[in-house]
Amino acid sequence: MTVPNDATEGTEQPATKPGMMPIIGAALVGILVGAAAGSFVIGPKVASSMHIGTMTAADSAKLADAEASAGKEGKGGKEGATNVHMIENLVLNPAGSNGARFLLVSVGLTMNSIGAATRVKEQDAEVRDIVLRVLGSRSINDLSEVGNRERLKQDILVAVDSLFKGHSVKSVYFPQFVLQ
Repeated sequence: MTVPNDATEGTEQPATKPGMMPIIGAALVGILVGAAAGSFVIGPKVASSMHIGTMTAADSAKLADAEASAGKEGKGGKEGATNVHMIENLVLNPAGSNGARFLLVSVGLTMNSIGAATRVKEQDAEVRDIVLRVLGSRSINDLSEVGNRERLKQDILVAVDSLFKGHSVKSVYFPQFVLQ
């Protein structure tokens, strides 16, 4: 028989708990796997689905220029000539917004002739100023109402046309219209 040792008899050994390291390690591995899956699998799928069918104003202008030049080359016309003048990425504060809101807009002006388009390009600063003045005089409510867009286009058409003293502008388009 063994003689009990007085030193070990009175003290109980606590049950050993597993350390926190395996739990922390498992959590870190889970986070890393989730981040990798999001970056390499889910992220590209979401990003590609968001760009389907969207075209920026710059892309549409390039497409219009390419179509116009292709059409002109086939008919023996001047290469790259077009009667569309693009004013891209104008940023302005609407009336009464006190700088808290802004409008980002791109405007396309279809001119009646190549000569009119050339004149508009030569007076780009004046045309931009007219567009800024017309849109900047409108309130947030006027700009946010989709039904008012046709009236805005008509007002821009009349104002730009008055600069050229004639019927130079055929139509106005808003390829980009973002109100924040």
